[in-house]
Amino acid sequence: MRKEDSGSVCQQGEIVSVSPRQPSHVTDAKQDFPCRGCGVCCMHMAVPPYGEAELDMLKETLPHIYTDFLAATATRKIQLLVTESDFIPCGFFDMVSRECRHHEHSPEVCRKFDVGSDDCLSFRDVAGLGRVAKIS
Repeated sequence: MRKEDSGSVCQQGEIVSVSPRQPSHVTDAKQDFPCRGCGVCCMHMAVPPYGEAELDMLKETLPHIYTDFLAATATRKIQLLVTESDFIPCGFFDMVSRECRHHEHSPEVCRKFDVGSDDCLSFRDVAGLGRVAKIS
């Protein structure tokens, strides 16, 4: 890991981090859930949902990911004009591998998404992937 690939910042007493992490499908206790290669939770984001503090951190410590974020934002604007639809995959989502290209530095909301939760299962239903048994 390169030195510039990690970091955290304290703003108003809160630690914000975009530090590298293991993919949830590797470390999550729910690793038996068929998440790898699904990506349905990424199919409606269009732009990675970073908070302001996370974007500041990316800009300062991971400029290559920040540049990718800016490109995804510009692409989304064009796609919205052409398709008039909000159902656009996240700019970081690789449609071939069906995984996030920057998973180790994903936004907090993505890191907190509960694989196998009701939201997850609903997204799978809408995408036609079938509802699998909820893992408790």
